[in-house]
Amino acid sequence: MIEDALALRVGFSYNVGMHPLSALEDFDTYCRQFTNATLWTPYVREVCRRHALPCQNVHLGVPGTCPVFLVDKNWVVKFFGRLFDGAQSCAAEREAGRLVGQDPLIRTAKLAAEGTLLAGGELSERDWPWPYLVFEYIQGTSLGEVLDQVALEDRLRAAREMGDTIRRIHSLRLAGSEVFPASSEPYLRLLERQRVGVAERQREWGNLPAHLVEQIDGFLLPPADLVDFTRSPHLIHADLTRDHLLGRLENGRWQSLAIIDFGDAMTGDLLYELCALHLDMFSGDRRLLAAFLDAYGLPAEQRANLPHRALSTALLHQFNVFAAVPEKYFETSTLAELADRLYPR
Repeated sequence: MIEDALALRVGFSYNVGMHPLSALEDFDTYCRQFTNATLWTPYVREVCRRHALPCQNVHLGVPGTCPVFLVDKNWVVKFFGRLFDGAQSCAAEREAGRLVGQDPLIRTAKLAAEGTLLAGGELSERDWPWPYLVFEYIQGTSLGEVLDQVALEDRLRAAREMGDTIRRIHSLRLAGSEVFPASSEPYLRLLERQRVGVAERQREWGNLPAHLVEQIDGFLLPPADLVDFTRSPHLIHADLTRDHLLGRLENGRWQSLAIIDFGDAMTGDLLYELCALHLDMFSGDRRLLAAFLDAYGLPAEQRANLPHRALSTALLHQFNVFAAVPEKYFETSTLAELADRLYPR
């Protein structure tokens, strides 16, 4: 049996009567094995066989939270486990792919195929079906890999291009979507949930100095003040880090190619989109954010209180969006000063 042979080769065991991939529902096993090409290559080849995709060479993709593999520099095969909300991430990425495909000027990887790895007799009641998506491969390098080599001029141009692209994404109609509700209420409830224990989370993550963490409860605006109810709810990528922008660096010049990885996409607000975009991709540089907002077309009246509202939203984010911010920004006495350092008016 191929599964038994694989288990011996990759060095882990699984329960009799269950598929070997069931072992990856254990967190520690998952962390050790989700990048194991020996384990995953036969499954990648099976996916390609099902969809009549040529498959010569299989290589590990950029590690994230999902098993991702490159096939002949033509396809990207991404599997979604039960851990890390795999079902929701798969549904979000699939639906986001459908929506952004409606605008040919939004540059992203195109969805080529989808399915579930296990089905029918292969699947016991306890097994996870391992849904997968196949995307067209984009020959490029993530901005994060070459960030220190990209000149300010090119970063400003990339920020303006990003502003236009994100405006297009935020303009997509959500009516009829089975994944992204055309309502701001779920997003507001998310912010309200994140409000509980926010100081403790920031203290545990450890990027903000202790004296700033102590000010969080008094600084935060009410969640309802962080939602723009005058705009229609819109699709947001929600994880626009430097690793999710692909491009080329040739002769010292950067050219953006595509945004990737919509696994965290959701109905939300521009302020939430800015969290990873500004604090990670832009490294907190206000010049880049100003260029982005100009291209995005944010009205001047909505920028007046941007620092307070944007920092409040960043503090409420589900993930530690301050990890990539240079430490120099945190050399302030108050959160209000930090907000003014990070965000333009």
